[in-house]
Amino acid sequence: MPPSLPPAPAPLPPGLSIRTLLTILAALVILPLGFDFFYETWVEESEGYERANDAALQMAKVASADVTRFLKQSDTLMDSLARRPRVQALDPDHCDPLLQDIPTLFQRYEVPSTMDLNGHFICHSVPLARQPADPGAEIRGRLAQMQAHPGFVLGHLKRGILTGNWIVPLSRPILDERGTLKGMLNLTVDLKRFSALAAGPQPGARYAIALVDGRGYMLTGSGGMERFVGRDHAGVPLGTWLARHQEGSARSRGLDGVERLFSFTPVEGSNWMVAAGAPAEDIDRQVRDNRLLHAGIGLLLLGTAVALLSYLNRRIERPISRLLATTRAVAEGDTDVRAESTRVPEFAEVGRGFNLMLDALQRQRHAIEVSRHQLESVLAAVEEVIYSWSPREHKVHFVSQSVERLYGITVAQVHADPTLWMAAVHPEDKARVKAGLQALLTNVSYDMEYRTLLADGTEHWVHDRARPVRGPDGSIERVDGLAIDITARRQAEKRIRESEARLSGFISTALDGIVMIDGNHRISLLNPAAEHIFGWKAGELLGKPLNELIPQTGRHGHDHLMDHFGDTSEPAHRLFRPGQVQGLRKNGEAFPLDVSVSHMKLAGRSYFTAILRDRTDQEKADQAIRSLNEQLEKRVEDRTLKLEQAMRQLESFSYSISHDLRAPLRAINGFSHILQETEASQLSPEGAGLLERIMKNADRMGELIDDVLAYSRVTRAELRLTDVSMAGLASAVAKELGEQHPAARISIGPLPPCRGDAAMLRQLWSNLIDNALKFSEGRTAPVVDIGFARNPQTGQDEYFIRDNGAGFDMRYAGQLFGVFQRMHGAQAFPGTGVGLSIVKQIIERHRGRIRAEASPGEGATFYFSIGRP
Repeated sequence: MPPSLPPAPAPLPPGLSIRTLLTILAALVILPLGFDFFYETWVEESEGYERANDAALQMAKVASADVTRFLKQSDTLMDSLARRPRVQALDPDHCDPLLQDIPTLFQRYEVPSTMDLNGHFICHSVPLARQPADPGAEIRGRLAQMQAHPGFVLGHLKRGILTGNWIVPLSRPILDERGTLKGMLNLTVDLKRFSALAAGPQPGARYAIALVDGRGYMLTGSGGMERFVGRDHAGVPLGTWLARHQEGSARSRGLDGVERLFSFTPVEGSNWMVAAGAPAEDIDRQVRDNRLLHAGIGLLLLGTAVALLSYLNRRIERPISRLLATTRAVAEGDTDVRAESTRVPEFAEVGRGFNLMLDALQRQRHAIEVSRHQLESVLAAVEEVIYSWSPREHKVHFVSQSVERLYGITVAQVHADPTLWMAAVHPEDKARVKAGLQALLTNVSYDMEYRTLLADGTEHWVHDRARPVRGPDGSIERVDGLAIDITARRQAEKRIRESEARLSGFISTALDGIVMIDGNHRISLLNPAAEHIFGWKAGELLGKPLNELIPQTGRHGHDHLMDHFGDTSEPAHRLFRPGQVQGLRKNGEAFPLDVSVSHMKLAGRSYFTAILRDRTDQEKADQAIRSLNEQLEKRVEDRTLKLEQAMRQLESFSYSISHDLRAPLRAINGFSHILQETEASQLSPEGAGLLERIMKNADRMGELIDDVLAYSRVTRAELRLTDVSMAGLASAVAKELGEQHPAARISIGPLPPCRGDAAMLRQLWSNLIDNALKFSEGRTAPVVDIGFARNPQTGQDEYFIRDNGAGFDMRYAGQLFGVFQRMHGAQAFPGTGVGLSIVKQIIERHRGRIRAEASPGEGATFYFSIGRP
């Protein structure tokens, strides 16, 4: 319901005429009006300077964005160049030919080169007569910065040696496969070609733009500033503001001595600054002209107001003034005011009607505001880009938030530059899109699909539709459009095409026959393999019953099975055992088949796909295999019997040899002891020494026999597989051997269990730990570490045992696991050279591998793996 009318004001005091009241009202109106006028004049002056600063700041931001985009493009280009194999190789004899083509492909860049970390040029687009003795302080500075923080580096402004032009060098690190810095890739930017970046759109011819590096040197500019390239801002008031490297505005003098209203903004990702400004004299002149204009208008309005109030004072009563004041408030947007009641019936009726109108207007405005909020909420939620723009005014009326996702620009950027979205269109589609827009302005419908390529490399497919809206004179007033992201649809279509191509290739190249039939058992597809199997061409069978390929005796049963299979929910089924199905060739020959059938429904209709394989050759091969298996089983039985006999003979021979060799050794050793203990012998010192050598060699011969027998047992013993705790075995052996070496420290890390022969694996740990302790005895603090780790080269998990002993030369690592092979003399380290051979045999019998790493005097590490025996 509309609000009630306000109560009537109190009666006016008697004795005051309308003329007196209007005179008082005139004074009350004119004074605030004059104050408001002068205030508005002051506001407009302030806004004039503010608009100039805003325009300059917008120009600076546009130029900064252009420079930022150029630097990012340069970084991307140099990063891709630095990843090229020939660039990473840093080989002066095999330079990447693309470096020579960079100035042609990208005309802003010159003199690409690569250099090592010492500043020596490796590859250079311009052949060098000789390598410079000193790369210079500037290059050394870039190399130092690159080594401290590898990344995109901007060099200092300087004169090009080859062209004499002002240039800025750009650098990018060259990394190897492990990410280690190897060298530096360089490009130079000719600032004459670079100047277009700082020019940008300018609202007036007297605006100037300057691009300045972190040291205050002018890089490029426009509006007259381009002639100061290479000059330093030191000593110029503008240089103080540029040195702060932050966004702002100031009134200052530049290199040309002209005082301007400058706005500054930094260039993202660099220490560069962009300054844009208009001459302060121009802005001051506009402000003065504005002030004079406002003064004239103010005097005119004042005179008019005095005359009008004089007339109203004579002819109109007070209620009309109140109604006018209410009307003025409504005109300024205040719909909450209401006309006051009056004792004059005519004005009271007008006031009531005015108030009723305001009530209705307020309700409408509220409804419009609610609808506007709802519409904005809906448009912000949709993924499509909705837009409306005016070609005549070159202005965007509306664009939805989704423009940022599809085109990589914000709504504010679109309003600032309506053509900015075109930069996101894929280079291959730009010409087509521009032609479509030109056709749109000639009343041709605009309905296009094109790609957008964002700065981060994201690519979208867009379906863009628009229609022109014409005014009364037939000209295009605006264009309304909708851009839809169809990337998912395009990708789905591509996958479908690829799937169809793969399926067609699979069917046509499959070695098995493929036959597809419909719900009426009529053939709809026959691949080349099926043609070869049955002897028919596909064109001869398409549309014919499947019974053409089945012998007469099997047709009824086959139809029954197919009907039953079609009624089930199974997608695939093997209808018969291998060879149970019979096929019929074109020449009337029946033959065995393997058949697998799948069932699917499309648009409510059943289809069956049968995969067929001719078993004729398979049946013959199966028969031949059965015959060969019978012969093979007979041969295996005979060979196994002979092998068992040979093993028993070998075992008997080994023990026989061991006994026969030990008997004379014991005799030699015994007689030597007798001679040594007999005083009557009175052997000479030389004879006693020879006798001692005989006894030691006899003992050593016994050890060799024992080790050979142990080696023989490892190679012949049957594996008894169990789940083995490697941690338990290593700990037990380490405790037992550690008592014999109290000075040694043995540490054991987590060791996972394995599947193997516990006795053999204990022998393995015993030999390895004893070997590590033996070769570490000469150390002051022998250390043996046992653990489990992953090989970084192969990715395989390995057990390891590491010592800090004598080590060995890796050149002789191939002899390490041979029988009787030794890396050190028997006098330094006792042993027979069989222990590691036994370790290798045990590991190989468990289908594992063993390797060693060592350095002389720095210890050795043995790595081994246990497979599945």
